Amino acid sequence: MDKEILRARSLEILNGLSPVALEDIKQGLTKQLHHFFQQNPQLTVSIGGAYLPMKNEVLADFHELKNHFSLTLSYPVKTDDSMCFGLSANPQGKAWLSDFEKVVTPAWLLIPGLAFGLKGERLGRGGGYYDRYLAHNIPFRIALTYSGLICENIPVKEHDALMDFIITESFCWDVRQQKRI
Repeated sequence: MDKEILRARSLEILNGLSPVALEDIKQGLTKQLHHFFQQNPQLTVSIGGAYLPMKNEVLADFHELKNHFSLTLSYPVKTDDSMCFGLSANPQGKAWLSDFEKVVTPAWLLIPGLAFGLKGERLGRGGGYYDRYLAHNIPFRIALTYSGLICENIPVKEHDALMDFIITESFCWDVRQQKRI
């Protein structure tokens, strides 16, 4: 399937979710991330990267996870046509962190997207920011998504970065082992 058609279908699905459904997905993602971090406690001691959601983008309760696991989370900062990650005591902004204390290199990232495949494929919004960042940085890659956005046959190109794990509101998927955890 063409990437633009898949993006349009995924945005239609996201835009069709009610505020109640988005809150249910948020609670489910948070629960699955609790399970994930309990299974991977080594990640909780290193700096991670989260994201600031765009309109109707699914997310977990990063504040609750940060407090429960004592996580240090960084957020995307736009720099010309690329991005980096910054630390902020009060992360705010729409997609991009508006104010930050310092730039960091996270050891792992929670990555949004419009569609994911269980082989690790990701379809973003088309700007290429994550692909360019991941071409030069190799963090542990954790996709966060709504289960309704899991697809087969996502077109990938050489520059497209694959995910290590895919987490939805109902399951955690280990891409390398091709199984639920």
